[in-house]
Amino acid sequence: MKKPTSYKPALEKLEDRRVLATSIVEFNDVGYFFDSSSPVVARYDIAESTWLAPITLQNATTGPQTAHVDANGIYAAFGQTAYRYNNSGTSRTHLINLPSSISAIHSDGNLLFLNYSIDLYARFVSINKNNNTLIDSVENYVFAVSGSSIAPNRNTIYGRSLGVSPSDITYVTYADNGRFGFARGDGPYHGDYPDASRTWVFPDESKVVDDAGIVYATSDLTYANRLGPIDDIDFFQAQLPFILNGDEVTAYSRAFLPTGSVTLDELAIKIFVTGDSVIAFSQDSAASNGYRTQIVPISDFKPADPNNPIDPTGLTYWPDWTTVSTQGQVLLLSKYYQSLFRWNPTTLAYDTSIPLLGSPSYVTYARETELVYVVYASGLIYKIDLKQESPREVPFFQLPGLPAGLSMAGEFLFAVDDAGAWYTHYVISTEGNIKHSRDWNYYSKEYVWNPTNRRMYFFRDDTSPNDLIYETISSSGVLQAPVDSPYHDVFGWEHPIRISGDGQSVLLGSGSVFDAQRLERSLYGLANKVTDSLWFAGRWITLRTIVEVPQLQEWNGPTYELSRTLQFESGFAHSLHQLTSKRMLVVTVPSDGVPALKILDEELEASSINIGWHNGSNPRDVDDDQSVTPLDALRIIDQINKHGSRQGEGVGEIFCDVDNDSSISPLDALSVINWLNSKSGGEAEGVGDRSDWASTVENLFASEIDWLPESGSEGSSQFGAGPSKRLRRR
Repeated sequence: MKKPTSYKPALEKLEDRRVLATSIVEFNDVGYFFDSSSPVVARYDIAESTWLAPITLQNATTGPQTAHVDANGIYAAFGQTAYRYNNSGTSRTHLINLPSSISAIHSDGNLLFLNYSIDLYARFVSINKNNNTLIDSVENYVFAVSGSSIAPNRNTIYGRSLGVSPSDITYVTYADNGRFGFARGDGPYHGDYPDASRTWVFPDESKVVDDAGIVYATSDLTYANRLGPIDDIDFFQAQLPFILNGDEVTAYSRAFLPTGSVTLDELAIKIFVTGDSVIAFSQDSAASNGYRTQIVPISDFKPADPNNPIDPTGLTYWPDWTTVSTQGQVLLLSKYYQSLFRWNPTTLAYDTSIPLLGSPSYVTYARETELVYVVYASGLIYKIDLKQESPREVPFFQLPGLPAGLSMAGEFLFAVDDAGAWYTHYVISTEGNIKHSRDWNYYSKEYVWNPTNRRMYFFRDDTSPNDLIYETISSSGVLQAPVDSPYHDVFGWEHPIRISGDGQSVLLGSGSVFDAQRLERSLYGLANKVTDSLWFAGRWITLRTIVEVPQLQEWNGPTYELSRTLQFESGFAHSLHQLTSKRMLVVTVPSDGVPALKILDEELEASSINIGWHNGSNPRDVDDDQSVTPLDALRIIDQINKHGSRQGEGVGEIFCDVDNDSSISPLDALSVINWLNSKSGGEAEGVGDRSDWASTVENLFASEIDWLPESGSEGSSQFGAGPSKRLRRR
């Protein structure tokens, strides 16, 4: 249930510090210490680091085993019975008696949840706090939800299973009206990680961690990271985790790397983290409030800046998705770190990362608009505008079902979910409107667009036997019926699916080659399976792993002869990408787990990317093809028309700044035209006699350019003068 905008973020911390064995909870920067042997509740002012006057629960002879505090009162469970009090401990109201002991209490707005899971059963009831009446109940066998914590904005309560092997992380969902949805154990690992008994939801609700220290993404319960064993957890500025384990408190960065640790004077059972200190509580029956406190300055933990995005330099991670942006920036998704990393091939270093709201199920990139689209398990699609100074996720579209794929189909977003019969494919406009959809469709691990024939290629990975299929999508966004290959066998249907440069053939991970029009298998193909492939400089380049060694292969000619093999340091093959028409990128993950990105030229030699806009060796050779032709002038015109001051066709191969004045303007194109004019009747640089070039360029220049300079401006010429486009060097 969504909170109103006036809802104070501090209140969200309440559910992240769920009830401990001694029932210590926090609300509004006050810690409430419940003792099952006494109705007296000690209170601690966290901001002021001082004890407040205790309160006593009305008509109670003992203390509760479980308790919860929010703006509407105190909720206490005495075994199977739940009561409600006002915030001063008076005005007791009986709520309900349940068949077994209540182990946890949570609230979300006007909803109250009582968890009485036992043995193999998940058991919950929901109560309307406005009138204290029962709303709903749920019971599920075989996955209890023990040691629970709540994510109110996700309408989900997380916990751990009881009495079942292998153990699992579990959850129950609910609607805004308090009606329960699913109650299940749904982690994809089923015993791969240590057993646990308690959970905490992170303040931003993107992750949930158990007391074994395993961090899961709340979007799909995939493994996110691992901390040490946890007795308690709190967060510095609602972002950086501080972990209590016995007598040791450890601070972690957003990348879950320890930044500092302090050993306490004695064992503690609870910590609160403030803006300048960590307050640890140790039980002491001789103390006036039953606890001793130790206050440690935050500076002792050397905490990271919580506002800084994760720096992936030297970080071990497996990129879950990679692509190259229009500006030549390499984008690498890490679900593990819930970030979109950006590697700059001109500096060979990472630029500022883009933090994500969680771990997306799928990601795609639109080259024309420079938008990244991410979709989460909820079906909500967000867009990220890379042109923004600080890109962030903005809601874009809501899929009705569980997402199963995301890709670009030219100018349209192509999405897949499990709604409707089988799977449904959607074509979505840039405005977020459905142009067309088709159910009775197929699921594939990837959907690959061929711009030459406007077809989306995919497998039917949910059907046996598998098959290669395409769907044609018209320029108006209409999906035509899927067309499958004529084979219907089990041979060769292996990812990835890659399209040749001319769009006429399809290469599969098995090494099989198909005609892109008829889906007929060629008698010629590669001699081995591949991890990834790239059509580069007129031939296929592939990458695979052989005995934990990444291997690059070059295949030439119509028979796909293996002409060259290169090997990299031990590790694993990942992906191949084209940076420019003359540079490619090889991504591997060496044995140390830190991704390696290597730039190669057309001859597969180690290379680099030029960072300048000016071709110092031949200024008028804009496309760096060793000759000056009308195409060089046209490349400048195209840049101005399409992107203004932005280089839109890759880095290091388009040198638009002919006059080296750090700006792009018609004067740069004019410089090429004037040079060609001067060569009329003779030979242009690097090519044969073409005396008609100058007039051809002038005609094209006049027809293509979409703005004319204003007279009297800077940089006047025979065409007048206009506002030059200042370059943004990256």
